[in-house]
Amino acid sequence: MLKGTSGVYRSDNHVVVERHLHQFPSLCLSCGAVCAVPEAAQSTPGTRQKLRPPVCPACNSRRGRVATIVAIAGVAMIIAAPVVYYMLGVLPAIVMLLTGVTDLGIAWWLRGHALRYRVIHEDEQYVWIAGGQRDFLAALPDWHGMKLGELQDRGS
Repeated sequence: MLKGTSGVYRSDNHVVVERHLHQFPSLCLSCGAVCAVPEAAQSTPGTRQKLRPPVCPACNSRRGRVATIVAIAGVAMIIAAPVVYYMLGVLPAIVMLLTGVTDLGIAWWLRGHALRYRVIHEDEQYVWIAGGQRDFLAALPDWHGMKLGELQDRGS
């Protein structure tokens, strides 16, 4: 366990974060490299606080790159649609235009979700996060509460 880590635990391959009292280790959630830890915003019990796990700049840029590539492809298809209309006709141009618009929509969705982590369960006190890298998980103390499966079975 890294010094200064509190309120963040490991449960199998999930990260369990105490919503109102936590300090993440200084490791990237995605790759396990050493990185700066964002300050946890102060919150009061009973309110939903937005968690900000540490992610290094390299992982942030890598995740955003896919959205940028898809957006460029969408813009290129939209720009090329009038040329295709004059060369091949209406139907290929409409298909190309719709594909470009769809690519832009997918790029927007990817950009919005690329920099986030995947929350798989949350309640008023704890948040369960999936996708933590092995070194990140190894730096956390074990969770002594209920496992996620037991918690979900109990809730349904």
